[in-house]
Amino acid sequence: MNSQPLMLTTKLVPPRVKIQCLRRKRLDELLIQVADYPVTLVQADAGYGKSTALVAHLCSQFDHIAWYSVEAGERDAFLFLNYLIHALKAIQPQIGERSLRLLEDAELSHAVLQPCLTLLINDLAEFAPDPTVLVLDDLHTVAGVPEIATVLDLLIRYLPAHLHLVIGSRRMLEIDAIKRLQATYDLLLIGKKELTFSTSEIAALFEEEYGIVLDPEQVCEIQEQTEGWIIALQMIWKGLERGMGLPELWQTQPEAGRALLTYLAEEVFDRQPPEVQVFLERTCILQTMEPDVCNLLLGRVNSAEMLRQLERSGLFVTEAGSGHYRYHRLFQKFLETHAVKKLERSEWTDLQEMAAALYEGRGDLQMAMAHYSAADKMQAVVRLLLMHGEELLANGRLELMKGWIDKLPGAVLEQYPKLLFWRGEVDRALSRFHEAEHWYTLAEGGYIQKGDALGRSYVYRGQAQVFLDTIQPVKANYWLQKAVQILGDDYPAETFQTLRLLAENHTNSGQLREAQEMIQRADALMPEQVRDELDVRLHLRTGRLKSARQMTLAIIEKEWRDASNGQHRVAKSHREMHLLLSLIDAFLGEADSSRWHAEQGIAIGQKLQSPFVEAVGFMRLGHAMVLAGRLEEAQTCYHRSVRMSEELCVERGKVEGLMGLCITTGLLGELELAETYARTGLELALHVHDLWCANLLRLAQGSVLTAWGYCEEALPWLLEAEAGFAACGDQYCLAGVRLWLSMLYLRLENKAEFRQQVTELLHSVETHGFYDLFIRRTLFGPSDLQMTVPFLIEARDALGLEGAEKVLRMMGCKGAEKHPGYTLRISTLGKFVVVRGLEEVARKEWKREKSRQLFQLLVTRHGQLVQRDELYELLWPEMDEKTANRDFKVAMNALTHAIEPKREARSNCFFIERLDTAYRLDPEAAVWIDAIEFEKLAESGLQSASVDPMRAVGQLEAALLLYKGDFLQDQPYLEWCSAERERLRTMYLRALEALARLYQERGAYQDATVCCERILQSDASWEAAYQILMICYHQLGNRSMVISSYKSCVTQLSDHLGLTPMAETTKLYQRLVRGAGNSAVTSML
Repeated sequence: MNSQPLMLTTKLVPPRVKIQCLRRKRLDELLIQVADYPVTLVQADAGYGKSTALVAHLCSQFDHIAWYSVEAGERDAFLFLNYLIHALKAIQPQIGERSLRLLEDAELSHAVLQPCLTLLINDLAEFAPDPTVLVLDDLHTVAGVPEIATVLDLLIRYLPAHLHLVIGSRRMLEIDAIKRLQATYDLLLIGKKELTFSTSEIAALFEEEYGIVLDPEQVCEIQEQTEGWIIALQMIWKGLERGMGLPELWQTQPEAGRALLTYLAEEVFDRQPPEVQVFLERTCILQTMEPDVCNLLLGRVNSAEMLRQLERSGLFVTEAGSGHYRYHRLFQKFLETHAVKKLERSEWTDLQEMAAALYEGRGDLQMAMAHYSAADKMQAVVRLLLMHGEELLANGRLELMKGWIDKLPGAVLEQYPKLLFWRGEVDRALSRFHEAEHWYTLAEGGYIQKGDALGRSYVYRGQAQVFLDTIQPVKANYWLQKAVQILGDDYPAETFQTLRLLAENHTNSGQLREAQEMIQRADALMPEQVRDELDVRLHLRTGRLKSARQMTLAIIEKEWRDASNGQHRVAKSHREMHLLLSLIDAFLGEADSSRWHAEQGIAIGQKLQSPFVEAVGFMRLGHAMVLAGRLEEAQTCYHRSVRMSEELCVERGKVEGLMGLCITTGLLGELELAETYARTGLELALHVHDLWCANLLRLAQGSVLTAWGYCEEALPWLLEAEAGFAACGDQYCLAGVRLWLSMLYLRLENKAEFRQQVTELLHSVETHGFYDLFIRRTLFGPSDLQMTVPFLIEARDALGLEGAEKVLRMMGCKGAEKHPGYTLRISTLGKFVVVRGLEEVARKEWKREKSRQLFQLLVTRHGQLVQRDELYELLWPEMDEKTANRDFKVAMNALTHAIEPKREARSNCFFIERLDTAYRLDPEAAVWIDAIEFEKLAESGLQSASVDPMRAVGQLEAALLLYKGDFLQDQPYLEWCSAERERLRTMYLRALEALARLYQERGAYQDATVCCERILQSDASWEAAYQILMICYHQLGNRSMVISSYKSCVTQLSDHLGLTPMAETTKLYQRLVRGAGNSAVTSML
């Protein structure tokens, strides 16, 4: 369980407004509009009175206001979120309870931020009064932190309609959700122009609040000099109080703005009693002044009274509540500058050290180091870094580590090469490989000067890991050999780790026997070590995929347990277990699992700020898309991965992406481009001596050429791959090569080579259990598994190989005597397309339209026998029987030739079954119809929606990907397909509605609206779609679209059906426009 961070409750209440505060009607009218906008941004530089305006003109107009004053020290996303939750709990105690429990119980990783925020938003929707205003003041101090920016983006995107966010900031925030609101005019922006005082307001301020009557000329002069800047106006007031005239002010300090501020601040400070001056000088180092802390710094007991006195006197001190105070930042900056000049250096450093010791005792490492740094006590900063550095690195606190090491002077860093080494480790973990090498070089020099052999070995291993991370074996080997040499026999634990890295490096080179030798040497030093990613990768590259998968799952489970216990870590580059498991699953043809683990890998890369891990994740996601037949999406993933590798200057990282592009472009028929990708990737792989990946590229290119029938061109690619995999001992990939060679030699009618290849293939399949090559689409196997059937039939019948019959039986082809060697893939939803394996049946191949229609009719009646007389009646209704019979025979002959052009003369068509005078698509033939697949997925998704929503979403999404248009949409007037068209369209609409509701339930409102829009494009009177749209727009805070959706519903139902909306729809609309709570709205449907 995680301990809750210490929080200052004073940050969660609005600061007190000074007595001398002019209530401006103009700002009252402006800020009352907060209730009409989801987000209000009050943006201006320091000193423009943003906070005062919010307190004076906002808090007085709204009953329910949550306040959080943000400070720069709160750059930790979890601390920020804790403050945010507690600010909102002040409105209603039930808000945020579930989020706090999640933060207490879950691993504090960035992955928990979104679910935590989701719970908080749901609580706000249910419990927050209407309207509620949340103020985040000085948000610019942390908005640049990526994790906090993500929290803010999600909060704004899914803000309940009755909650209004008000942000105080010195600059425009670079948050996507704010940009979207600004683009759609849903952002209320209040800037300098609105906050500055006009001439009339200046006159009223001085007369009504300061008790000084100015003549019009003086007012104009002040307006000209200050431009209505409130902090300058306050300082002028202090000067006038002491008898100074305006001419004196301008003559002494003619410049407005900061120069005026500095001058007047000095005037104010110099006129204070000595006791007050001392207090100001000694407490200006504190971000927040607490009486007991001030007492410690000043050695006094009455700081609370002094703070109250300063606040009352208007000396730029603001009460934050509960007896805590803070200086105006600009005044504090002046005080710091003044104190450094006024105090003895020892006094200044003593104050900073006292504060540092206080924060160190409280466990606030960031503030402690900040005060030690201000005291120029860099050794203390170094001490804290050395004490906590390993923990910070292990927990992934990389930016904190980087920031403080970078602040240390070079002279200090030279004394501590460990800090230089850690700095390199930070850059390596963040995929900044060239920068990491620079720091390692500096660290090496430091360790050499100190004669520290162990330290040098760490540096050499770090250098090697740069090249292990980017898979550059030659360079990695150089540094690992240096590490082994310098360690000698004195450090067995470190030698063990280095030998394991050498084994990994040999694995990367495809030198798997050498890798096994290194593992044995390492195990001799420390035999009890558990399995890790090296063992997984060694099993992967030697074709032991099932055992590699089991090890990977065990390691992932252990990582999950460690994470549950609060352990954190840095990224592992391409060794991330989810990435390895995704690749293994791609080899085995487990498409869904491969995709899920790839997505997990991408998420890990983003969470741990490792773009290289993310790039590898996109490669693996591309593989999963290939298995699913989504080649264009796969290419998008591969291109993104290659681009990311280029941006990181990691050329080797492009190899796997190029291999994927070779496969996808090849399958799409762009063979020249596929070869270009293959040769580019092969050159990169050979350059870094990664022989295993080089052989994968050869296999990829050889398989593409063989699939398209370019056997002579494919042969050298496959033979080189065969020799390579045999040399490195990868039995699985070797079997994959032999599968393609068996197919190739049969087509070339090379009986001797065919016998040898298919015999070895089937022996390997039987010995190692590689049946996945035939029963699942795998990354390097045929995209159409039916391509293997002809050579299996030949192996069974001509060679008498029993293994062939076993495989045929597993493929559902037991007893098959002939086979065309491809699946007939029929697309009926949208454009009608028939594909033989990889080749689309061209329109001209049908010879005549009736043959095409005859096939379409058989597809429409799939599985059903259709009598010849019925075919005559449906396709040739106007002809007599004799003429219809003649045209039917011509059409059937053209049809069978189109779908099976290499059929032997006078033999039966493989795909068409005839029983007496009835015909149908043969249910035993290899035929895939998109409409059947769509119906199967949609029905399954609809049934799963209530019991397994996540599974249902996946099934419905997959089904809707298939629905690219209505059934046989190019035949709109044929009655025999209209009923099927309408039935499938209805199922399409039901699937969309179900998916929209699932999206709505999980809070994906934009996705839900997209589904509803698709429904209404097909059927404008589908009333449920309007209901979902209204709810989603309500949740998104878009009241105008709620109204628009209802009006559209009324119009469409009236125009198309002559009906009015159901009472349920009208009641829902009325509750939404009245601002009903989200939970109440959702419960209605």
